[in-house]
Amino acid sequence: LQFLREAKSIISRAAPIVSLRNTSNKATYFYEESALDPLKGKFDERQHRRFGSMDAIKLTDADQKRLMPEDNMTAVLEKKLTVDIYGMERPSIIQPWEVLIEVNNTGICGSDLEYYKHGVIGPFVLKQPMIMGHESGGTVLAVGKGVTNGLKPGDRVALEPGLVCGECSACKAKKYNLCPDVTFFATPPVHGTMRKYMKHHFEYCYKIPDNMTTEEAAWCEPLSVGIHTGGNIACIQPGETVAIFGAGPIGIINCLTSIGYGASKIIITDISDDKLKIVTDYMENNPSITGCKVVTMNTLKDKMTDEFKRDNQMDKVIDCVGHPAILKDALDICKPGGIVTIVGMAADPNVNIDISNVNVQEKTINGVFRYRYTYERAIDMISKGKMGDVTQLITHRANPWDVKEMEPALERLDMETQKKSGRTEMKVMYDMTMKPSL
Repeated sequence: LQFLREAKSIISRAAPIVSLRNTSNKATYFYEESALDPLKGKFDERQHRRFGSMDAIKLTDADQKRLMPEDNMTAVLEKKLTVDIYGMERPSIIQPWEVLIEVNNTGICGSDLEYYKHGVIGPFVLKQPMIMGHESGGTVLAVGKGVTNGLKPGDRVALEPGLVCGECSACKAKKYNLCPDVTFFATPPVHGTMRKYMKHHFEYCYKIPDNMTTEEAAWCEPLSVGIHTGGNIACIQPGETVAIFGAGPIGIINCLTSIGYGASKIIITDISDDKLKIVTDYMENNPSITGCKVVTMNTLKDKMTDEFKRDNQMDKVIDCVGHPAILKDALDICKPGGIVTIVGMAADPNVNIDISNVNVQEKTINGVFRYRYTYERAIDMISKGKMGDVTQLITHRANPWDVKEMEPALERLDMETQKKSGRTEMKVMYDMTMKPSL
């Protein structure tokens, strides 16, 4: 508690640096993450026990300037609808389990937008300023003395954003995504990756091959949702058929990963022609994708009739919408003995279903929460082109340190903004290597 009080006191004493709307330096505040993030503090305590008396590396001023020659710019969500850019202290201590990283690319997704617009997602409430971002790829600058996975300076890596305890029943059952003490980037109160330089646990840093870019490495996080859904939960097998409800970013990602798992036919539905066109254009622009027939269907124009569902019984069904009516269609189009996997979060958790449809035909309904053991598979799928060129789905790139680009780029994902502009956005990617423009 005393440490927390001292950290909060530091905030009020911060000296001016740079900001979008005002000038202040919360460098020490954001550097001392454990002070304002109790989960991160617990995680660090466990690592100290694990690595014993192994020494940390203390960087001198000369080391910091050599390894991190640029200002450590940081994008901070102060409160809803308010993002500021700060110059943050460079890391000065590398613990045995840590890797020092220059973050090169960070993608923005729906959860970032929700925290920006509303400051809350379910039980996760923004109560204090938080560094944004959790979809990132970067370059290793230095490694701690306890790093054992072969990482070295110069390696390029994809960053898995969730740190877990490794001790609870979920972790021991190899379902670490269900760990109650998970520390997940940019989920309050945990800070994210939208900073020039940061440290991360080596076991959550995955080296990418030479034919991959750090922009593609940033794609490993959103793709992991589809890889976990299709592989760990739905267990899609080569030659199986898949129905996907919803052609938003997560629906399209599940379409790509279903292709990567060898699906022979995919029906993907939505009520937006623009979203479905993204799917058809992607398939046309990636002729390397073979062996899978992808059918798009606008269910606002062409109702999914009972006859259609009887004639198109699918092995696996993925609901990326979360609407009660969609779940009914999902169960109806699922063949006997098939699996329905719910990815979309329902606005109303109380959903009525025909349970006899499940019982009599032995259908399985599964839920999905984040992902586990997916990054190596994501790197394999991307680097070998099993899903085509995923960077084609980036609809906007921006400089996160340019005041004229940062927030407008984030707002591009908002549905109301898209309606006004008439443009459908799939993925916004920030180039963290760009220079500040203030």
